[in-house]
Amino acid sequence: MRSQRRGRPGISPEFPFVVRSSKLRTTTEHTNRSFYQMPGVESRIRIVRFFRPPSFSQNTRKPKRKMNADHRNERAWDRMATAGHRFSKPASDAEFVDPLTTIDPLGWYGGSIRAWKVLCLAAGGGRQGPLYAAAGAQVWVVDISAEQLAIDRAVAADRGLELTTVQTSMDELSMFATAQFDLVIQPVSTCYIPSLASMFHGLARVVRPDGLYVSQHKTPQNLQTTLTPGAHGKYEIDRPYYANHPSVGHAPNRLREAGTAEYVHTFEAILGGMCSVGFVVERFVEPFHAVADGPVGSFGHRCYFVPPYVRIQARRAGPAAVARRTSPIVEL
Repeated sequence: MRSQRRGRPGISPEFPFVVRSSKLRTTTEHTNRSFYQMPGVESRIRIVRFFRPPSFSQNTRKPKRKMNADHRNERAWDRMATAGHRFSKPASDAEFVDPLTTIDPLGWYGGSIRAWKVLCLAAGGGRQGPLYAAAGAQVWVVDISAEQLAIDRAVAADRGLELTTVQTSMDELSMFATAQFDLVIQPVSTCYIPSLASMFHGLARVVRPDGLYVSQHKTPQNLQTTLTPGAHGKYEIDRPYYANHPSVGHAPNRLREAGTAEYVHTFEAILGGMCSVGFVVERFVEPFHAVADGPVGSFGHRCYFVPPYVRIQARRAGPAAVARRTSPIVEL
């Protein structure tokens, strides 16, 4: 059986979260063990949801929800989750055999994350959160999509793992405590919000000094460039580097998520943005997907000309180091 409590922003009786934004309407739902428990399995799952109130038209009293990027992307990811999109497929049995190696193939975490407090940001879908929990971490999963988070809860219940899901936008983290996390991980997702500044400020607050932020991003040139070659057999830049409007209405493609609104973010916004709030970039890699002799227009062929992603490890500097910074500096 499930129990649900509704209330104004404040401290939940189940969870030590303080909601500081008066713009959010909150509900908390706690699922007890008997609802999700599998035979012979101990499992505890906590759910926190944050909803923005609907906007109202000036000439009517009926609520009218504005289709902004958040709402568009929430609906798009809900659809993809229910349709079994590749980013909504749970981690496999083979990946759970050695979960730490699965999530950290480059060895950035030093061999163990046991007892770490980890925030999986914009990372629903049944993969990141359950794998980090299986590796011994205390895990919170944030996602804008309720359906993506439902997959995480189902996987956690099936495997006897404990995690907390929080439905909110990646740039609204006010429900978390200052310096709460040892590690924040973020798969490709920053392209879904128009500005990174608010998100980085929120991350700088919730990551403890000397804590880590490991993220992956679509490169600007990936989002600028056509998905298939043009008339002359070449991929073409068809979006400005400094575009401030989203690209919408994508057809299904490995490099675009159907129905989402995606924004181009400059490298200054990504790297400089991290550094300006007190993160020091320690590692920077470009995951390799290129296939030089692949079919023209294929994922691998395009990646041979346009690197699609970057992966970054940044460390939260202590207060003294942050105070010394007067401008964004990238340290590699």
